[in-house]
Amino acid sequence: MNKSLTKVAAVFGAIALSVGVVSCTSNTEEPPAGSDGESSVDEIPTAGRDAAEAVEVNADVEALVPQALLDAGKIRIVTDPTYAPMDFTDENGDIVGLDSDIAIAAVNAMGLEIEWSTVTFDGILAGIEADRYDATFSSFSVTDERLEAVDMVSYFSSGSAIMVASGNPSEIASESDLCGKSIAVQSGTTQALEILPAIDETCDEPIDLMIMPAQDNANQALASGRADAVVADNALISYYAQLQPDAFEFIDGILLDPAPIGVAVPQKPEGETLTLAFEAAFQSIIDDGTYAKIFEAWELQDSMLDAPAINSTE
Repeated sequence: MNKSLTKVAAVFGAIALSVGVVSCTSNTEEPPAGSDGESSVDEIPTAGRDAAEAVEVNADVEALVPQALLDAGKIRIVTDPTYAPMDFTDENGDIVGLDSDIAIAAVNAMGLEIEWSTVTFDGILAGIEADRYDATFSSFSVTDERLEAVDMVSYFSSGSAIMVASGNPSEIASESDLCGKSIAVQSGTTQALEILPAIDETCDEPIDLMIMPAQDNANQALASGRADAVVADNALISYYAQLQPDAFEFIDGILLDPAPIGVAVPQKPEGETLTLAFEAAFQSIIDDGTYAKIFEAWELQDSMLDAPAINSTE
């Protein structure tokens, strides 16, 4: 996973501790509380969005889209935009980030338009399972547990990393040093559900796991001294540590449980599922170079995959 987001962090210098979540472009359900930190849309890297919006309909991909969606002409995508640089909002309330750029590129290849919705992270998969949404791009790790409820198609890889207060006052240098410490994580994430509980089982002194409703809240717990560390996706941790070096520090050399990240869709029978369409769409934008342009725009090239995969945890 890329640990150098200097350019990305620089252009977001005006963003406050928590990236503001003010609205979405369409439907909003229980959005997490945001800050009033400002960021200009002109400061956000646009090369990825430009590349995504330039993607044209691919007939081979379109042929794999369920007829009901073709008839509707749109796809309902849900995210939790509190996870910069993957998912967040600009000053106009529009959803931006690597995930949304990939989503736009893939959906353009399908010949559809996106209807965006926002939901707190721990409520997203329930909405997918209930068929309230057609897909989610919200940096979900592909896990066996999640595959019991939804289908997933991977489009990049990630791992978890540790962020501490600047100067590392809690002296955390390894995953075993998390034992006996207060660790903040976002509710519903792999870090909260699997990674930290697994580490806790090895501890003599248990981890004080602080489950927060949004990533912003976890970061604020660390900044205020209530938490000793935050564990989250490597890209996000690197981003915040470089964005605010006086507040946060990235613990280098630790990458916990590398895993594929995927779009999640409802489990449906052949002919109604979106898995084949997304697999073909991702491969299409890989082949035409759009995929690389998006990852280069966000300086996350080390997270790129050679090919997508359906329901694969490897």
